[in-house]
Amino acid sequence: MKNKKVIFAAIVGVVFLFAGYNLYSYFKTQQAIQIEEDRVAEVRRIERDQERQAREAEARAQQEREEAERQAEIAAEEQRRAEEAAKREEARIAEEARQAVADAQAEAERIAFEEERMQERLLKARTLRQIEGIWSDTVEELNSVSPRHITDHPDEFLTQTFTAANLGAQRDSVKLMVADSNPLMLYAAISPNTRILQALLDIGMDINAANEKGYTPLMFASAYNSPEVIEFLLGQGADISAQAYVMDLNALHIAALFNPNPESAEALVHAGLPLEGKTTNDYTALLLAASDNKNLEVVERLAQLGADLGVYDQKGTDVRGVVLNRIEGDGDLYTIITREFNERVLGALE
Repeated sequence: MKNKKVIFAAIVGVVFLFAGYNLYSYFKTQQAIQIEEDRVAEVRRIERDQERQAREAEARAQQEREEAERQAEIAAEEQRRAEEAAKREEARIAEEARQAVADAQAEAERIAFEEERMQERLLKARTLRQIEGIWSDTVEELNSVSPRHITDHPDEFLTQTFTAANLGAQRDSVKLMVADSNPLMLYAAISPNTRILQALLDIGMDINAANEKGYTPLMFASAYNSPEVIEFLLGQGADISAQAYVMDLNALHIAALFNPNPESAEALVHAGLPLEGKTTNDYTALLLAASDNKNLEVVERLAQLGADLGVYDQKGTDVRGVVLNRIEGDGDLYTIITREFNERVLGALE
């Protein structure tokens, strides 16, 4: 019986031992399974993390690519706008340059036109269209004489005198053409043909003869003719220092008073007549021109030649004031050229 208990106990022990072993094996197996599952789970977690990181990296890379593309598009747009702005600026500069050239050309054309107009008006102002009080038909008829006719008929000319009456003019309107003016005096005033003057000299007419007012042929030429005629008479021995009985006028004074061609006055200055020579009322050639000459260019020319600007008329007005009064309509009439020309003349008198 005792053995049965031992056997039973042994069997129970074996059973418990086997059961414990099995339980141990079960737990070990379960533990191994759990470890493997944990390992697999960790691997999967790591793989998921790697996948997530890869996705995030790819997303970041995609964002960076998109940002780079966006920045590239922005840069390209800015470049395009900059190029368009540069083109517009270049076009603006080119247009401004073209306009500047056009404006400069237009201004040059305007200046050239104004200069041409001024030169035309100056030429017109310098030209005596008709000697005071003598009809143009009379002048034309007188100038039609041939030099040979003069030399072939000397007596006809040596005894001839001219007055305002036989020239068909009022005496008061002809300032120099008074009684006892001979043909040389008349032709010195009206003829551009020096061959006529030479013919009159060839028949014996006195180049320095004076009429009753003391006017010589040179003075007639100085009043009404060209510098070429004046120079011709001077070359033939005309007395440049002669003075008329009226106010002690010399040839330069007379040119300053009557001759609208500034070259005529200049020819007399170059021939030796002083710019500061005065008449009996203390007028210089410059002051006479400022007061009476129809062409203010004569005033400008005398000033440019060095005439003294510090002279005054009988009212105490200086040369510039005299000219300004005429320009403003308070004085003798003058030939209007342009406003700019008047300013130029006034500038020469400052």
